[in-house]
Amino acid sequence: MPAQRPVKIIWQIIFTLIPVVDLWAFYRIKKLRKYILWVYFPVIIITMLIVIPETLSEIDTAQEGELGFYDEFTVTDALLFIVEAGFTIFAIYLIYNWSKEWNKQFPSASDSDL
Repeated sequence: MPAQRPVKIIWQIIFTLIPVVDLWAFYRIKKLRKYILWVYFPVIIITMLIVIPETLSEIDTAQEGELGFYDEFTVTDALLFIVEAGFTIFAIYLIYNWSKEWNKQFPSASDSDL
């Protein structure tokens, strides 16, 4: 159920950093659909575009008799890290702004409580 009062922004940011709980944080301020469209879907699509070609090339390499699936930090790993970090920062930006917007609906809340 969405929050019926102001939310603590610091807790909203912390919740955004935890998988699955982030969905609840955005649901509390009635922005879950936008969050899924702006963050979740793009992350899934970009991750698939990065991982699938790499996985296919590793399978081909393994079939040729070479050792595939290395335990090294690869360019693909770096790209995935950059994508995830970028979208995490974007999610924090969104939760901060949208939570402030949510809290403005409640004039009785003082800034010291949030």
